[in-house]
Amino acid sequence: MVGQALAHYQISALLGAGGMGVVFKAADTRLGREVAIKMLAEDFHRHGDRPLRFEREAKLLASLNHPNIAAIHGLDEDQGVRFLVLELVEGETLADRLSRGAIPLDEALKLARQISDALEAAHEKGIIHRDLKPGNIKIAADGTVKVLDFGVAKAFADEEAVVDARGSRPPSIEATEHGMILGTAAYMAPEQARGTRVDKRVDIWAFGAVLYEIVTGTRAFPGTNPAETIASVLTKEPDFDRAPARVQRLLRKCLEKEPKNRLRDIADAWELVNEPLPVDAAQAKAKRRIPKLPWILVSVLGTLVVVFLSYWPNSPPRSRVTFQIQAPPGSRLPLGTPAVSNDGRVAYTVIDHEGVARIHVSSIESGDTRVLLGTEGASNPVWSPADDALLFAARQRLKRIDLSNGSVRDLIGIGLPGQTAWNQNDDIVVRAEGKLLRVSGDNSTVPISNSSLDIYPAFLQDSRRFLVLATGLNSIQLGSLDSGERTLVIDNVQSAPILAPTPSGKTYLLFQRDSHLFAQEFDEVSGKVLGTTEVLIPYIGMVGQPAVRPAVGVAASGNLAYQNHQVNNRHLTWVDRSGAPVHALSPEVSVYKPRLSPDQSSVVGTRQSGAEDIWVTNLNHPSLRRLTFGDTTENFPVWSSDGSHVAYVRSQRGIYAADADGVGESQLTEIPGLPWSWSGKHLLYSFPEPPLSKLYMLDVTTKEVTQVGSAYGNSFSGVFSPDGNYFAFSSDKSGRHEVYVKPVTPGAEETQVSFGGAMEPRWNGDGTELYFASLDGYLMAAGVELGKPVAAAPTRLFPFGGGGLTAFRNGYDVASDGQRFLIATPGQINASITVVLNWWVMLERGPKR
Repeated sequence: MVGQALAHYQISALLGAGGMGVVFKAADTRLGREVAIKMLAEDFHRHGDRPLRFEREAKLLASLNHPNIAAIHGLDEDQGVRFLVLELVEGETLADRLSRGAIPLDEALKLARQISDALEAAHEKGIIHRDLKPGNIKIAADGTVKVLDFGVAKAFADEEAVVDARGSRPPSIEATEHGMILGTAAYMAPEQARGTRVDKRVDIWAFGAVLYEIVTGTRAFPGTNPAETIASVLTKEPDFDRAPARVQRLLRKCLEKEPKNRLRDIADAWELVNEPLPVDAAQAKAKRRIPKLPWILVSVLGTLVVVFLSYWPNSPPRSRVTFQIQAPPGSRLPLGTPAVSNDGRVAYTVIDHEGVARIHVSSIESGDTRVLLGTEGASNPVWSPADDALLFAARQRLKRIDLSNGSVRDLIGIGLPGQTAWNQNDDIVVRAEGKLLRVSGDNSTVPISNSSLDIYPAFLQDSRRFLVLATGLNSIQLGSLDSGERTLVIDNVQSAPILAPTPSGKTYLLFQRDSHLFAQEFDEVSGKVLGTTEVLIPYIGMVGQPAVRPAVGVAASGNLAYQNHQVNNRHLTWVDRSGAPVHALSPEVSVYKPRLSPDQSSVVGTRQSGAEDIWVTNLNHPSLRRLTFGDTTENFPVWSSDGSHVAYVRSQRGIYAADADGVGESQLTEIPGLPWSWSGKHLLYSFPEPPLSKLYMLDVTTKEVTQVGSAYGNSFSGVFSPDGNYFAFSSDKSGRHEVYVKPVTPGAEETQVSFGGAMEPRWNGDGTELYFASLDGYLMAAGVELGKPVAAAPTRLFPFGGGGLTAFRNGYDVASDGQRFLIATPGQINASITVVLNWWVMLERGPKR
């Protein structure tokens, strides 16, 4: 956005980004002043009436006129972008200042007085900050304090539950019984952490926590992660003796855990500072310890009782608690499948500053985190039934790590990670070699399904039956280790199944529709769903290849962990035949699954903005134009050979073609296959035809369909040669994915071009060279003489991270001269993990009264 304009604001620099949006520095060309522009986050727009509520809240906040509160100048919209216009506050944040240590008391009190004045002005108008922390406090060069983001947290909350047609309130995973958990853990009042209704006293608590940090240089409630910090907030007292005696009374009154005992009005704070202490600090310390000890014990015992009841199955908990796991400094959390054990641990993947992925295991109870060495390159952890080991995928292998001694065992090769289930009988079922396999203790395998449709198994508690997603049929089906038969459980789903037994004895089936995770009661005896569906998590993340596995882990103990949907648009980069970058396109105009237009002037591809849509990038004058609209997902775009149309698949509805200028659209077939190439009147697409995926050629004029590709195994990724008389495609007929070339003529034989495993073929402009991604991570080139039964030996061009699987997931294309390659690489996602204790309570409590 830098260099672009929104309305009459010229954007000049990026100032920062957070969960609520991205902030830019801009010039107000009408009034001649510098301002801050906050572009609201994508999921802001997707949450029902939130934009309307935010507009109401912004009007109220704009009424605040105080020298210590950063002003809101306006709320505007341009080019479909909603944004706030804020006062531009130069200077460092209080968090920046505290990184250098504690602040001298006199200076600290001057800063604190300005912060309290800002809170007092807001509270007088009934406005609560609810996310006061050092990062939201700016200090100008002259020492003036400006409190930022006043009331924005409330405007972003989902407090006003949407009432559906039945009159019930669908539970949201973020919402507790009485409200939202908002704020940063270290500054969050106990009532906020518990999710109960809040008032201005949460700001007073946060003020106390900030003041403590200002005068001591340490946090009042330290913790290595949010779980540990929240536990500290709920159960521990700060070491008040570290603070100067002059402010200890104020700190104690602000940091009372019980709101009714807390300082009621921030305006009264300075009486507690200015009054002389009745006794010296040493006497006060001695007098306080004796009477307060029983109450500390009562508080700790009370908390232990709450924790005990949360885990005791015969005493269902009264409410749920939500907190987040963030990446360690310098690392990031990729979108994945966090796994939750029954004994209260979460396993997840962290990518460190060197780009190496390893599994981390965090204890919900203690907050301790352990890094598992030997899990380099890992993804998709799965707990053993006894919670003493983990399965994980790494470098196309399924591996096991025993947590007692850290030993790692290599099990079997797998084509796609993450499709693994582990039952109480220690049976492991994994998808490999195009089918579901049962892995025994000696690593031998037995097929339990020959259908290529069955993916992502999930065991029932009897350890014999399991659920699978039947791809292409968009249904969840029930299978068994004892039989190859399948029984329909539920259709019209867009994700793999997750079975979630609960301490109450009920089991829920979790699945995705329209980007949301739904829950429906599941009877394990009959294998049938009961009752109605409820939205459990809005905008859940999806992972896998294909991306149909919700980013959710759940344990029978009643704990759940998830990651929300992350917009992960790829970056497009031109590289030469050595892989050296030639030119990088801006992320604002990049797409993934890119396909160059016949005249090389444009790229069509996919972008995510909630659902996936088709976009066209103009390469001559880099710009982006949207081709499809609506709530459905469109993907796998390809150009017609004359560049006049683009074909793509619309989720569950068929293959469509749109005019390249976006004027019109028509349906080519009702079959929701994946389009690969369009030459003249023929379109190549693949579609799963049980038990295999096959390649078809569609005559777009007569609608006649002909099966092409290999007679054996799976066939997909078909690409016509420039003259339209041949096509290259991928097939696993040999037991491994390879690239073949075949004439369009019916009955002709294919010629193998790759050796050693490869996917995703592409042609140069005259059909003399073919390119593909090897399974061991290189982009390859092979000379081709069409009509000859033998192709030239392929050569390596450059490393292609992730090889064929990455090429399939992200896409790439080749310039007609074969000298440049357009590579799509994913952006850097840092997707925090939300942990929910007792997630199931709201489903079983029923509508609020």
